[in-house]
Amino acid sequence: MKIEKSDGLCRLILDGDVDSWWLHQHEGALQDLCENSIEMVVLDVSAVNFADSTILTVMELFLRHTEPQRGAVCLVGASPMIRKLLKMFGLQTRVMMASAIPPAGQPQRSTQPTRNLNTHTDWLSA
Repeated sequence: MKIEKSDGLCRLILDGDVDSWWLHQHEGALQDLCENSIEMVVLDVSAVNFADSTILTVMELFLRHTEPQRGAVCLVGASPMIRKLLKMFGLQTRVMMASAIPPAGQPQRSTQPTRNLNTHTDWLSA
């Protein structure tokens, strides 16, 4: 897991398998992130090979942290399997979705509501 933080935005780049063992290894780092002032969390899962319901636990953790501040969680590069998990558990309406993050210097406008976070969501695509 790689973490990038900047001005209320936190981007987590996940790879490999996201399962209970992964959560056990990263739970402390995830809790530490929630203690900071984060308006938007971007979970980049484009390099995830396998994810079980643990990915939902991670998203719920960040949703509980950002929603009271009118913040958001964005899932980037979700596989059909992860999208199916979101739908099964009713999280698809609470999580913003993007297929990819464009390279720096090439922002794209979002067609989704940004919850007053325009400075952080320029790059979201439908």
